[in-house]
Amino acid sequence: MNRAVFLDQFGDPDHFRLGEAIPAAPGPREVLLRQHALGVNFVDIYDRRGTGIVKDLPAIIGREGVGIVEAVGSGVTDFKPGMRAGYTSTAGAYRDRRLVAADRLVPIPDGIPDTVAAPLLMRGMTAHYLVHEVGRLAAGMTTLVYGAAGGVGSILAQWATSLGAQVIGVASSEAKRGAAAAYCDSVCGYGKEEILAAVRAAGDGRGVHVAFDSVGRDTFETSFAALRVRGTFALYGLSSGKPDPFDVARLGEGSYTLTRCSMGHFTATTADRRARSAAVYSAYLAGAFQLPAIAAFPLEKAADAHRAMEDRSSIGPVVLTL
Repeated sequence: MNRAVFLDQFGDPDHFRLGEAIPAAPGPREVLLRQHALGVNFVDIYDRRGTGIVKDLPAIIGREGVGIVEAVGSGVTDFKPGMRAGYTSTAGAYRDRRLVAADRLVPIPDGIPDTVAAPLLMRGMTAHYLVHEVGRLAAGMTTLVYGAAGGVGSILAQWATSLGAQVIGVASSEAKRGAAAAYCDSVCGYGKEEILAAVRAAGDGRGVHVAFDSVGRDTFETSFAALRVRGTFALYGLSSGKPDPFDVARLGEGSYTLTRCSMGHFTATTADRRARSAAVYSAYLAGAFQLPAIAAFPLEKAADAHRAMEDRSSIGPVVLTL
């Protein structure tokens, strides 16, 4: 099979078209991967709309997949035919079979289904660097997590809880708040006063040690106001757009730390990607976190998968199956 989903025009999901894309034989340091599951992420939606990295059409979008190695090119020693492998942040995923540079691949351990292994890559590695390197969470700390029932937020919140941190989760709907309540110490909606009331009620009432904000413009001031002295504001997403210009002198009001972080800087090398993905999979197998119910769509229903993400009808990760 050599099916592929092509994007012929930027805009809504109706511009997807199912066609054929026959991969070449793997060249030096390349691997031919027969894909079984593809993670659908918001960056895919940006690419489809024309606001992402895709500039030329028609194009095959998608950046994350898991499957079985079919063949390897010269110089590939770390993967062999029959091995499970996956990748993220590598354009051109929406197809049955594809070539991937061997240094972009990570091994997939036994015991994790493909439909779980794929969405754990981008989401899990994002949560990993936020929890362990940006927030440096530990027992006794208090943290604010937006999108606490979402792809990254649910993992981040559960991981923080497993480390002994107190988690204030923010979620948009009653159903999502109900889901997040299973692993957050408290849950609230997106209203500024509602969030700040939850912050005052948590811990010692002096604010959060870390605010993990994936929203941007709409929540920036709320996140800033939620910080305790010497707190950290980690802005890792911009779903509502870029914040207004910010006077950095305001950081001196509480010796705050503000960082705009991106996974690419924490997974820049092959060693980084493999060590971080291994840590994510190990933590999952050890029970540090679970994924919400996965919404799986066949490859030919990529448009429906995008709609499920955009209208937020799916609480858990969205994947394409092949």
